[in-house]
Amino acid sequence: AAGLNPDEAVDMQFRIKATIHPDVPVVYSDVTEAKITPYATTFPPIYMTGGATGGWNWDLYTYKELRSSAPNVYETVAKFINGEAFRFFKQADWNPVSWNYPYFTTVSSEFENAVDGDSNFRFVGTTGYFKVTVNMTTKTVSMVAVAEPVLFATGAALGGWNWDTDNIQLTWLSNGIFRATTNFAVETFRFFKQAGWGDGYNYPYFDGGTVSPLFENANDGDSNFKFIGTPGSYTITVNLIDKIVTMTQP
Repeated sequence: AAGLNPDEAVDMQFRIKATIHPDVPVVYSDVTEAKITPYATTFPPIYMTGGATGGWNWDLYTYKELRSSAPNVYETVAKFINGEAFRFFKQADWNPVSWNYPYFTTVSSEFENAVDGDSNFRFVGTTGYFKVTVNMTTKTVSMVAVAEPVLFATGAALGGWNWDTDNIQLTWLSNGIFRATTNFAVETFRFFKQAGWGDGYNYPYFDGGTVSPLFENANDGDSNFKFIGTPGSYTITVNLIDKIVTMTQP
């Protein structure tokens, strides 16, 4: 309801308006009162930044975005560095709201209070990739180790359809986001989940998202990508979550 804060119960008054015909006067019921609690229907992401997750700044992909997976629950996959600190933020900026270690009541044993003046989180586990889940309702932070996220590409546009020399591994930037700089020819290629034939991402996978106009559907049976731009070196960024493929020239 307009003007009401989510999760805060308020008293509201109601009455019913009844009409049966334009020539008949409108009838109103008696006023009744009820306590209601509105709930948010969308949840903006929260963020984390710090030495443990990439660095203490707000450069794109240095900070990490945690998207809502359920009401007041946020998660992402990120690389955590042993011995380094970080903190959660409501916005992609230092102010006004952040949440440090003491704010939470239940925290994974992979973390400790950094006792660094800001009581940030310190990651004490083994450096690697983890799925971190933050429940702001229960004030819980949990995490589980995951395999390193990878994305590969091969095809004639990149030199040939083989896994010996003519393929690239894109660099992981953030959850579901990868980037590489390489040469493109006016030919076809496809993204793969592994360095080998198997599961992959063809052009239609990105339907509903945004794909650079330098590509089109090859319509070749596998619906591969076809590069239709000027041959040369490009930086390609792939967002598998939002289904976005962008191209820039370095």
